[in-house]
Amino acid sequence: MPDDDSVEIQEYTGMDTEVTVPSEIDGHKVTSIGGVFFCCKSLKEVTIPKNITEIADHAFGYYFDENWNLAKVDGLTIYCYKDTAGHKYAKDNEFKCVLIEDPTLPGDADGNGKTNMKDLVLVQRYLNGWTVDIDLSVLDLTGDNKVNMKDYVALQRMLNGWS
Repeated sequence: MPDDDSVEIQEYTGMDTEVTVPSEIDGHKVTSIGGVFFCCKSLKEVTIPKNITEIADHAFGYYFDENWNLAKVDGLTIYCYKDTAGHKYAKDNEFKCVLIEDPTLPGDADGNGKTNMKDLVLVQRYLNGWTVDIDLSVLDLTGDNKVNMKDYVALQRMLNGWS
């Protein structure tokens, strides 16, 4: 179970064939998936966001057969981002894996698909030497191959609608 303001998905009661794991629930970042999809034999496609850092053993694609032996669901496809927990789970369990293109949004420090004041605060904390989990690759807004106050000001101008 996550120990910060993030959450773990612990329950699923549907019988859908396609499921997209949410990246947030009630404003809390989802970072972990428990064994909630175990025995969900109807599930054929699952999309896992890149902020997931932990996936329980046999969370997807497994069930107990009539003899109570662990069995794999046929035909499960996992859609995920390269080098993430979803990608590792798919490879480790030998499920079909389709990698999602990772569009970059300039200034989206936390990788949630939006650029907003939270990103500005994260950049400020980074520049002040705090340890923060941010994507530096989208923060070089001035193109000088480093993240500094010029990028902070460029992000602030962008958020305020200035050119």
